[in-house]
Amino acid sequence: MLFRSREYDVTYPYPYGRGVRHDLSGLEETVDPQDQETLLDDDSNTFFIRKKRPGDEIQVSKLEPALQKLFKGPGGSREKEWKAIRSPGANGEAAIRVYRGKEARELREKFKHRIVPSRWHEKWKDMGDDYDNKINNEEVPKHMGPKSRWIIQGFHDPDIEMLNRSVPTPTSDITLALQVLSSLRADVWVADVKSAFTQGEKGLRPERLFASPPPEGFPGEDDDVLVELLAEVYGLVTGPPAWRQSLVGFMGELGFKRHPLAPCVALFYVKGELRGLIVIETDDLLGGGLGPEWNQAIDKLRQRFTFGKWEKLREKSVEYGGRTLKQHSD
Repeated sequence: MLFRSREYDVTYPYPYGRGVRHDLSGLEETVDPQDQETLLDDDSNTFFIRKKRPGDEIQVSKLEPALQKLFKGPGGSREKEWKAIRSPGANGEAAIRVYRGKEARELREKFKHRIVPSRWHEKWKDMGDDYDNKINNEEVPKHMGPKSRWIIQGFHDPDIEMLNRSVPTPTSDITLALQVLSSLRADVWVADVKSAFTQGEKGLRPERLFASPPPEGFPGEDDDVLVELLAEVYGLVTGPPAWRQSLVGFMGELGFKRHPLAPCVALFYVKGELRGLIVIETDDLLGGGLGPEWNQAIDKLRQRFTFGKWEKLREKSVEYGGRTLKQHSD
């Protein structure tokens, strides 16, 4: 449980494995368990339970009705996500196939050992300084918009022990890349790949895999639905590596070389001269470069994969890797 002092905005730790009892007089419980997150401090061998930070997952059912409509209502974020996940990607193939009625019931019985549960993951997302949600609610800043993502509960994956589940993430790579791009005097951009995991490598599993609807259901669908997963949908443990395999493989075809010391940085050379680079943070890319060969490679990248935003840092400030980035003329 989380306890907060009446006088100070602090969270009190509970050391585990020591049989320690705290005097909790003067403290009060302030946060619902479903609104908590747990952090482990290896140095002190202590875990801390605290309230989730703004921007973390929210419970839509606890919002006031007007705000719930932004997620669950017609044209809301759930409807947009459900439409996006069913839409064909740049290769003309959809990530899922939906079965209904009798066909769904027959497949549910035949593949009951290959069905994983799913749920909605929802939060307020920073849409940028120019965005106005028109909510006029003090608890939700105007630059925050509703974001819903349908995700698979991957810990139920029947293939979890046999498939690759890990990918590298950038740390100092971002600072390194920004310095290099500054030295090149290249225009820098930030882009995110739309439903990236569904554009990942396919055919990694020995059998067909299915998902049941989330407890709240899908917009416009009844409960008698079964979804076949044709690609690596969000939540599957193989989603990140399958997506990275697809992206890095195609970038290799375009002539990109992996940085020997920074696995999340791909370098682009023309006749031995560095002309650009791309930082890969799962489905968020940061890049920049110069010359016709670079522009041609980026055009092919945008044709191969479906992107959401693609924003130039000279034109606006953009969030990337926990940083707010803006490129100036000098």
